[in-house]
Amino acid sequence: MNTITIFASATLLVACYVSLAESACYLSNTCFDVETNKTYKAGENWVTPQCTRCDCTEQKQNVKLCLELLPRIKSVKKSKITAQFETDSENDNGLFHETFISQEAAVNFKCPPVSFDFYADTMPSFRFVNYVTMATTMGCCTVGRPVSIPSFCQAVLNRQTCQYKVYMKNTKIPCQGPMSFVGK
Repeated sequence: MNTITIFASATLLVACYVSLAESACYLSNTCFDVETNKTYKAGENWVTPQCTRCDCTEQKQNVKLCLELLPRIKSVKKSKITAQFETDSENDNGLFHETFISQEAAVNFKCPPVSFDFYADTMPSFRFVNYVTMATTMGCCTVGRPVSIPSFCQAVLNRQTCQYKVYMKNTKIPCQGPMSFVGK
């Protein structure tokens, strides 16, 4: 089986699956839930009155990667050439450094200017500084719901348990027949 056939088969399978799906998911850059009128903290999860499951998470977001030149301490070396390649122990903390900044500062953040004038007579010592901020995000998805039930059946949502029951239409008799569900 060649790559094109596998890709076409996978695309058809996804298209069939998506056409059956009736779940809804959304993301927000705050953990404020308008249904409950409450702000949640990172690590919390909840189910809304409309049976939507939500999670609040906190994660690092990259703002910018900048080049930073490190100051060199003038010292007496045996050779001017070795002085250019030796690093100072107090500045030797790796090629990459991570610095946290506030979300407000991240909005218009620009890398600090770099001037090579200071290093006219020596090899510059530098590192990359990755400026990051912590951001909370909320992800919500509707609970699992039936997507393929026989035409003589109906799905009823129990809002206390946030679960669907499938009955024969206009009765409380459980439906017998092929059906499928999607969601969490």
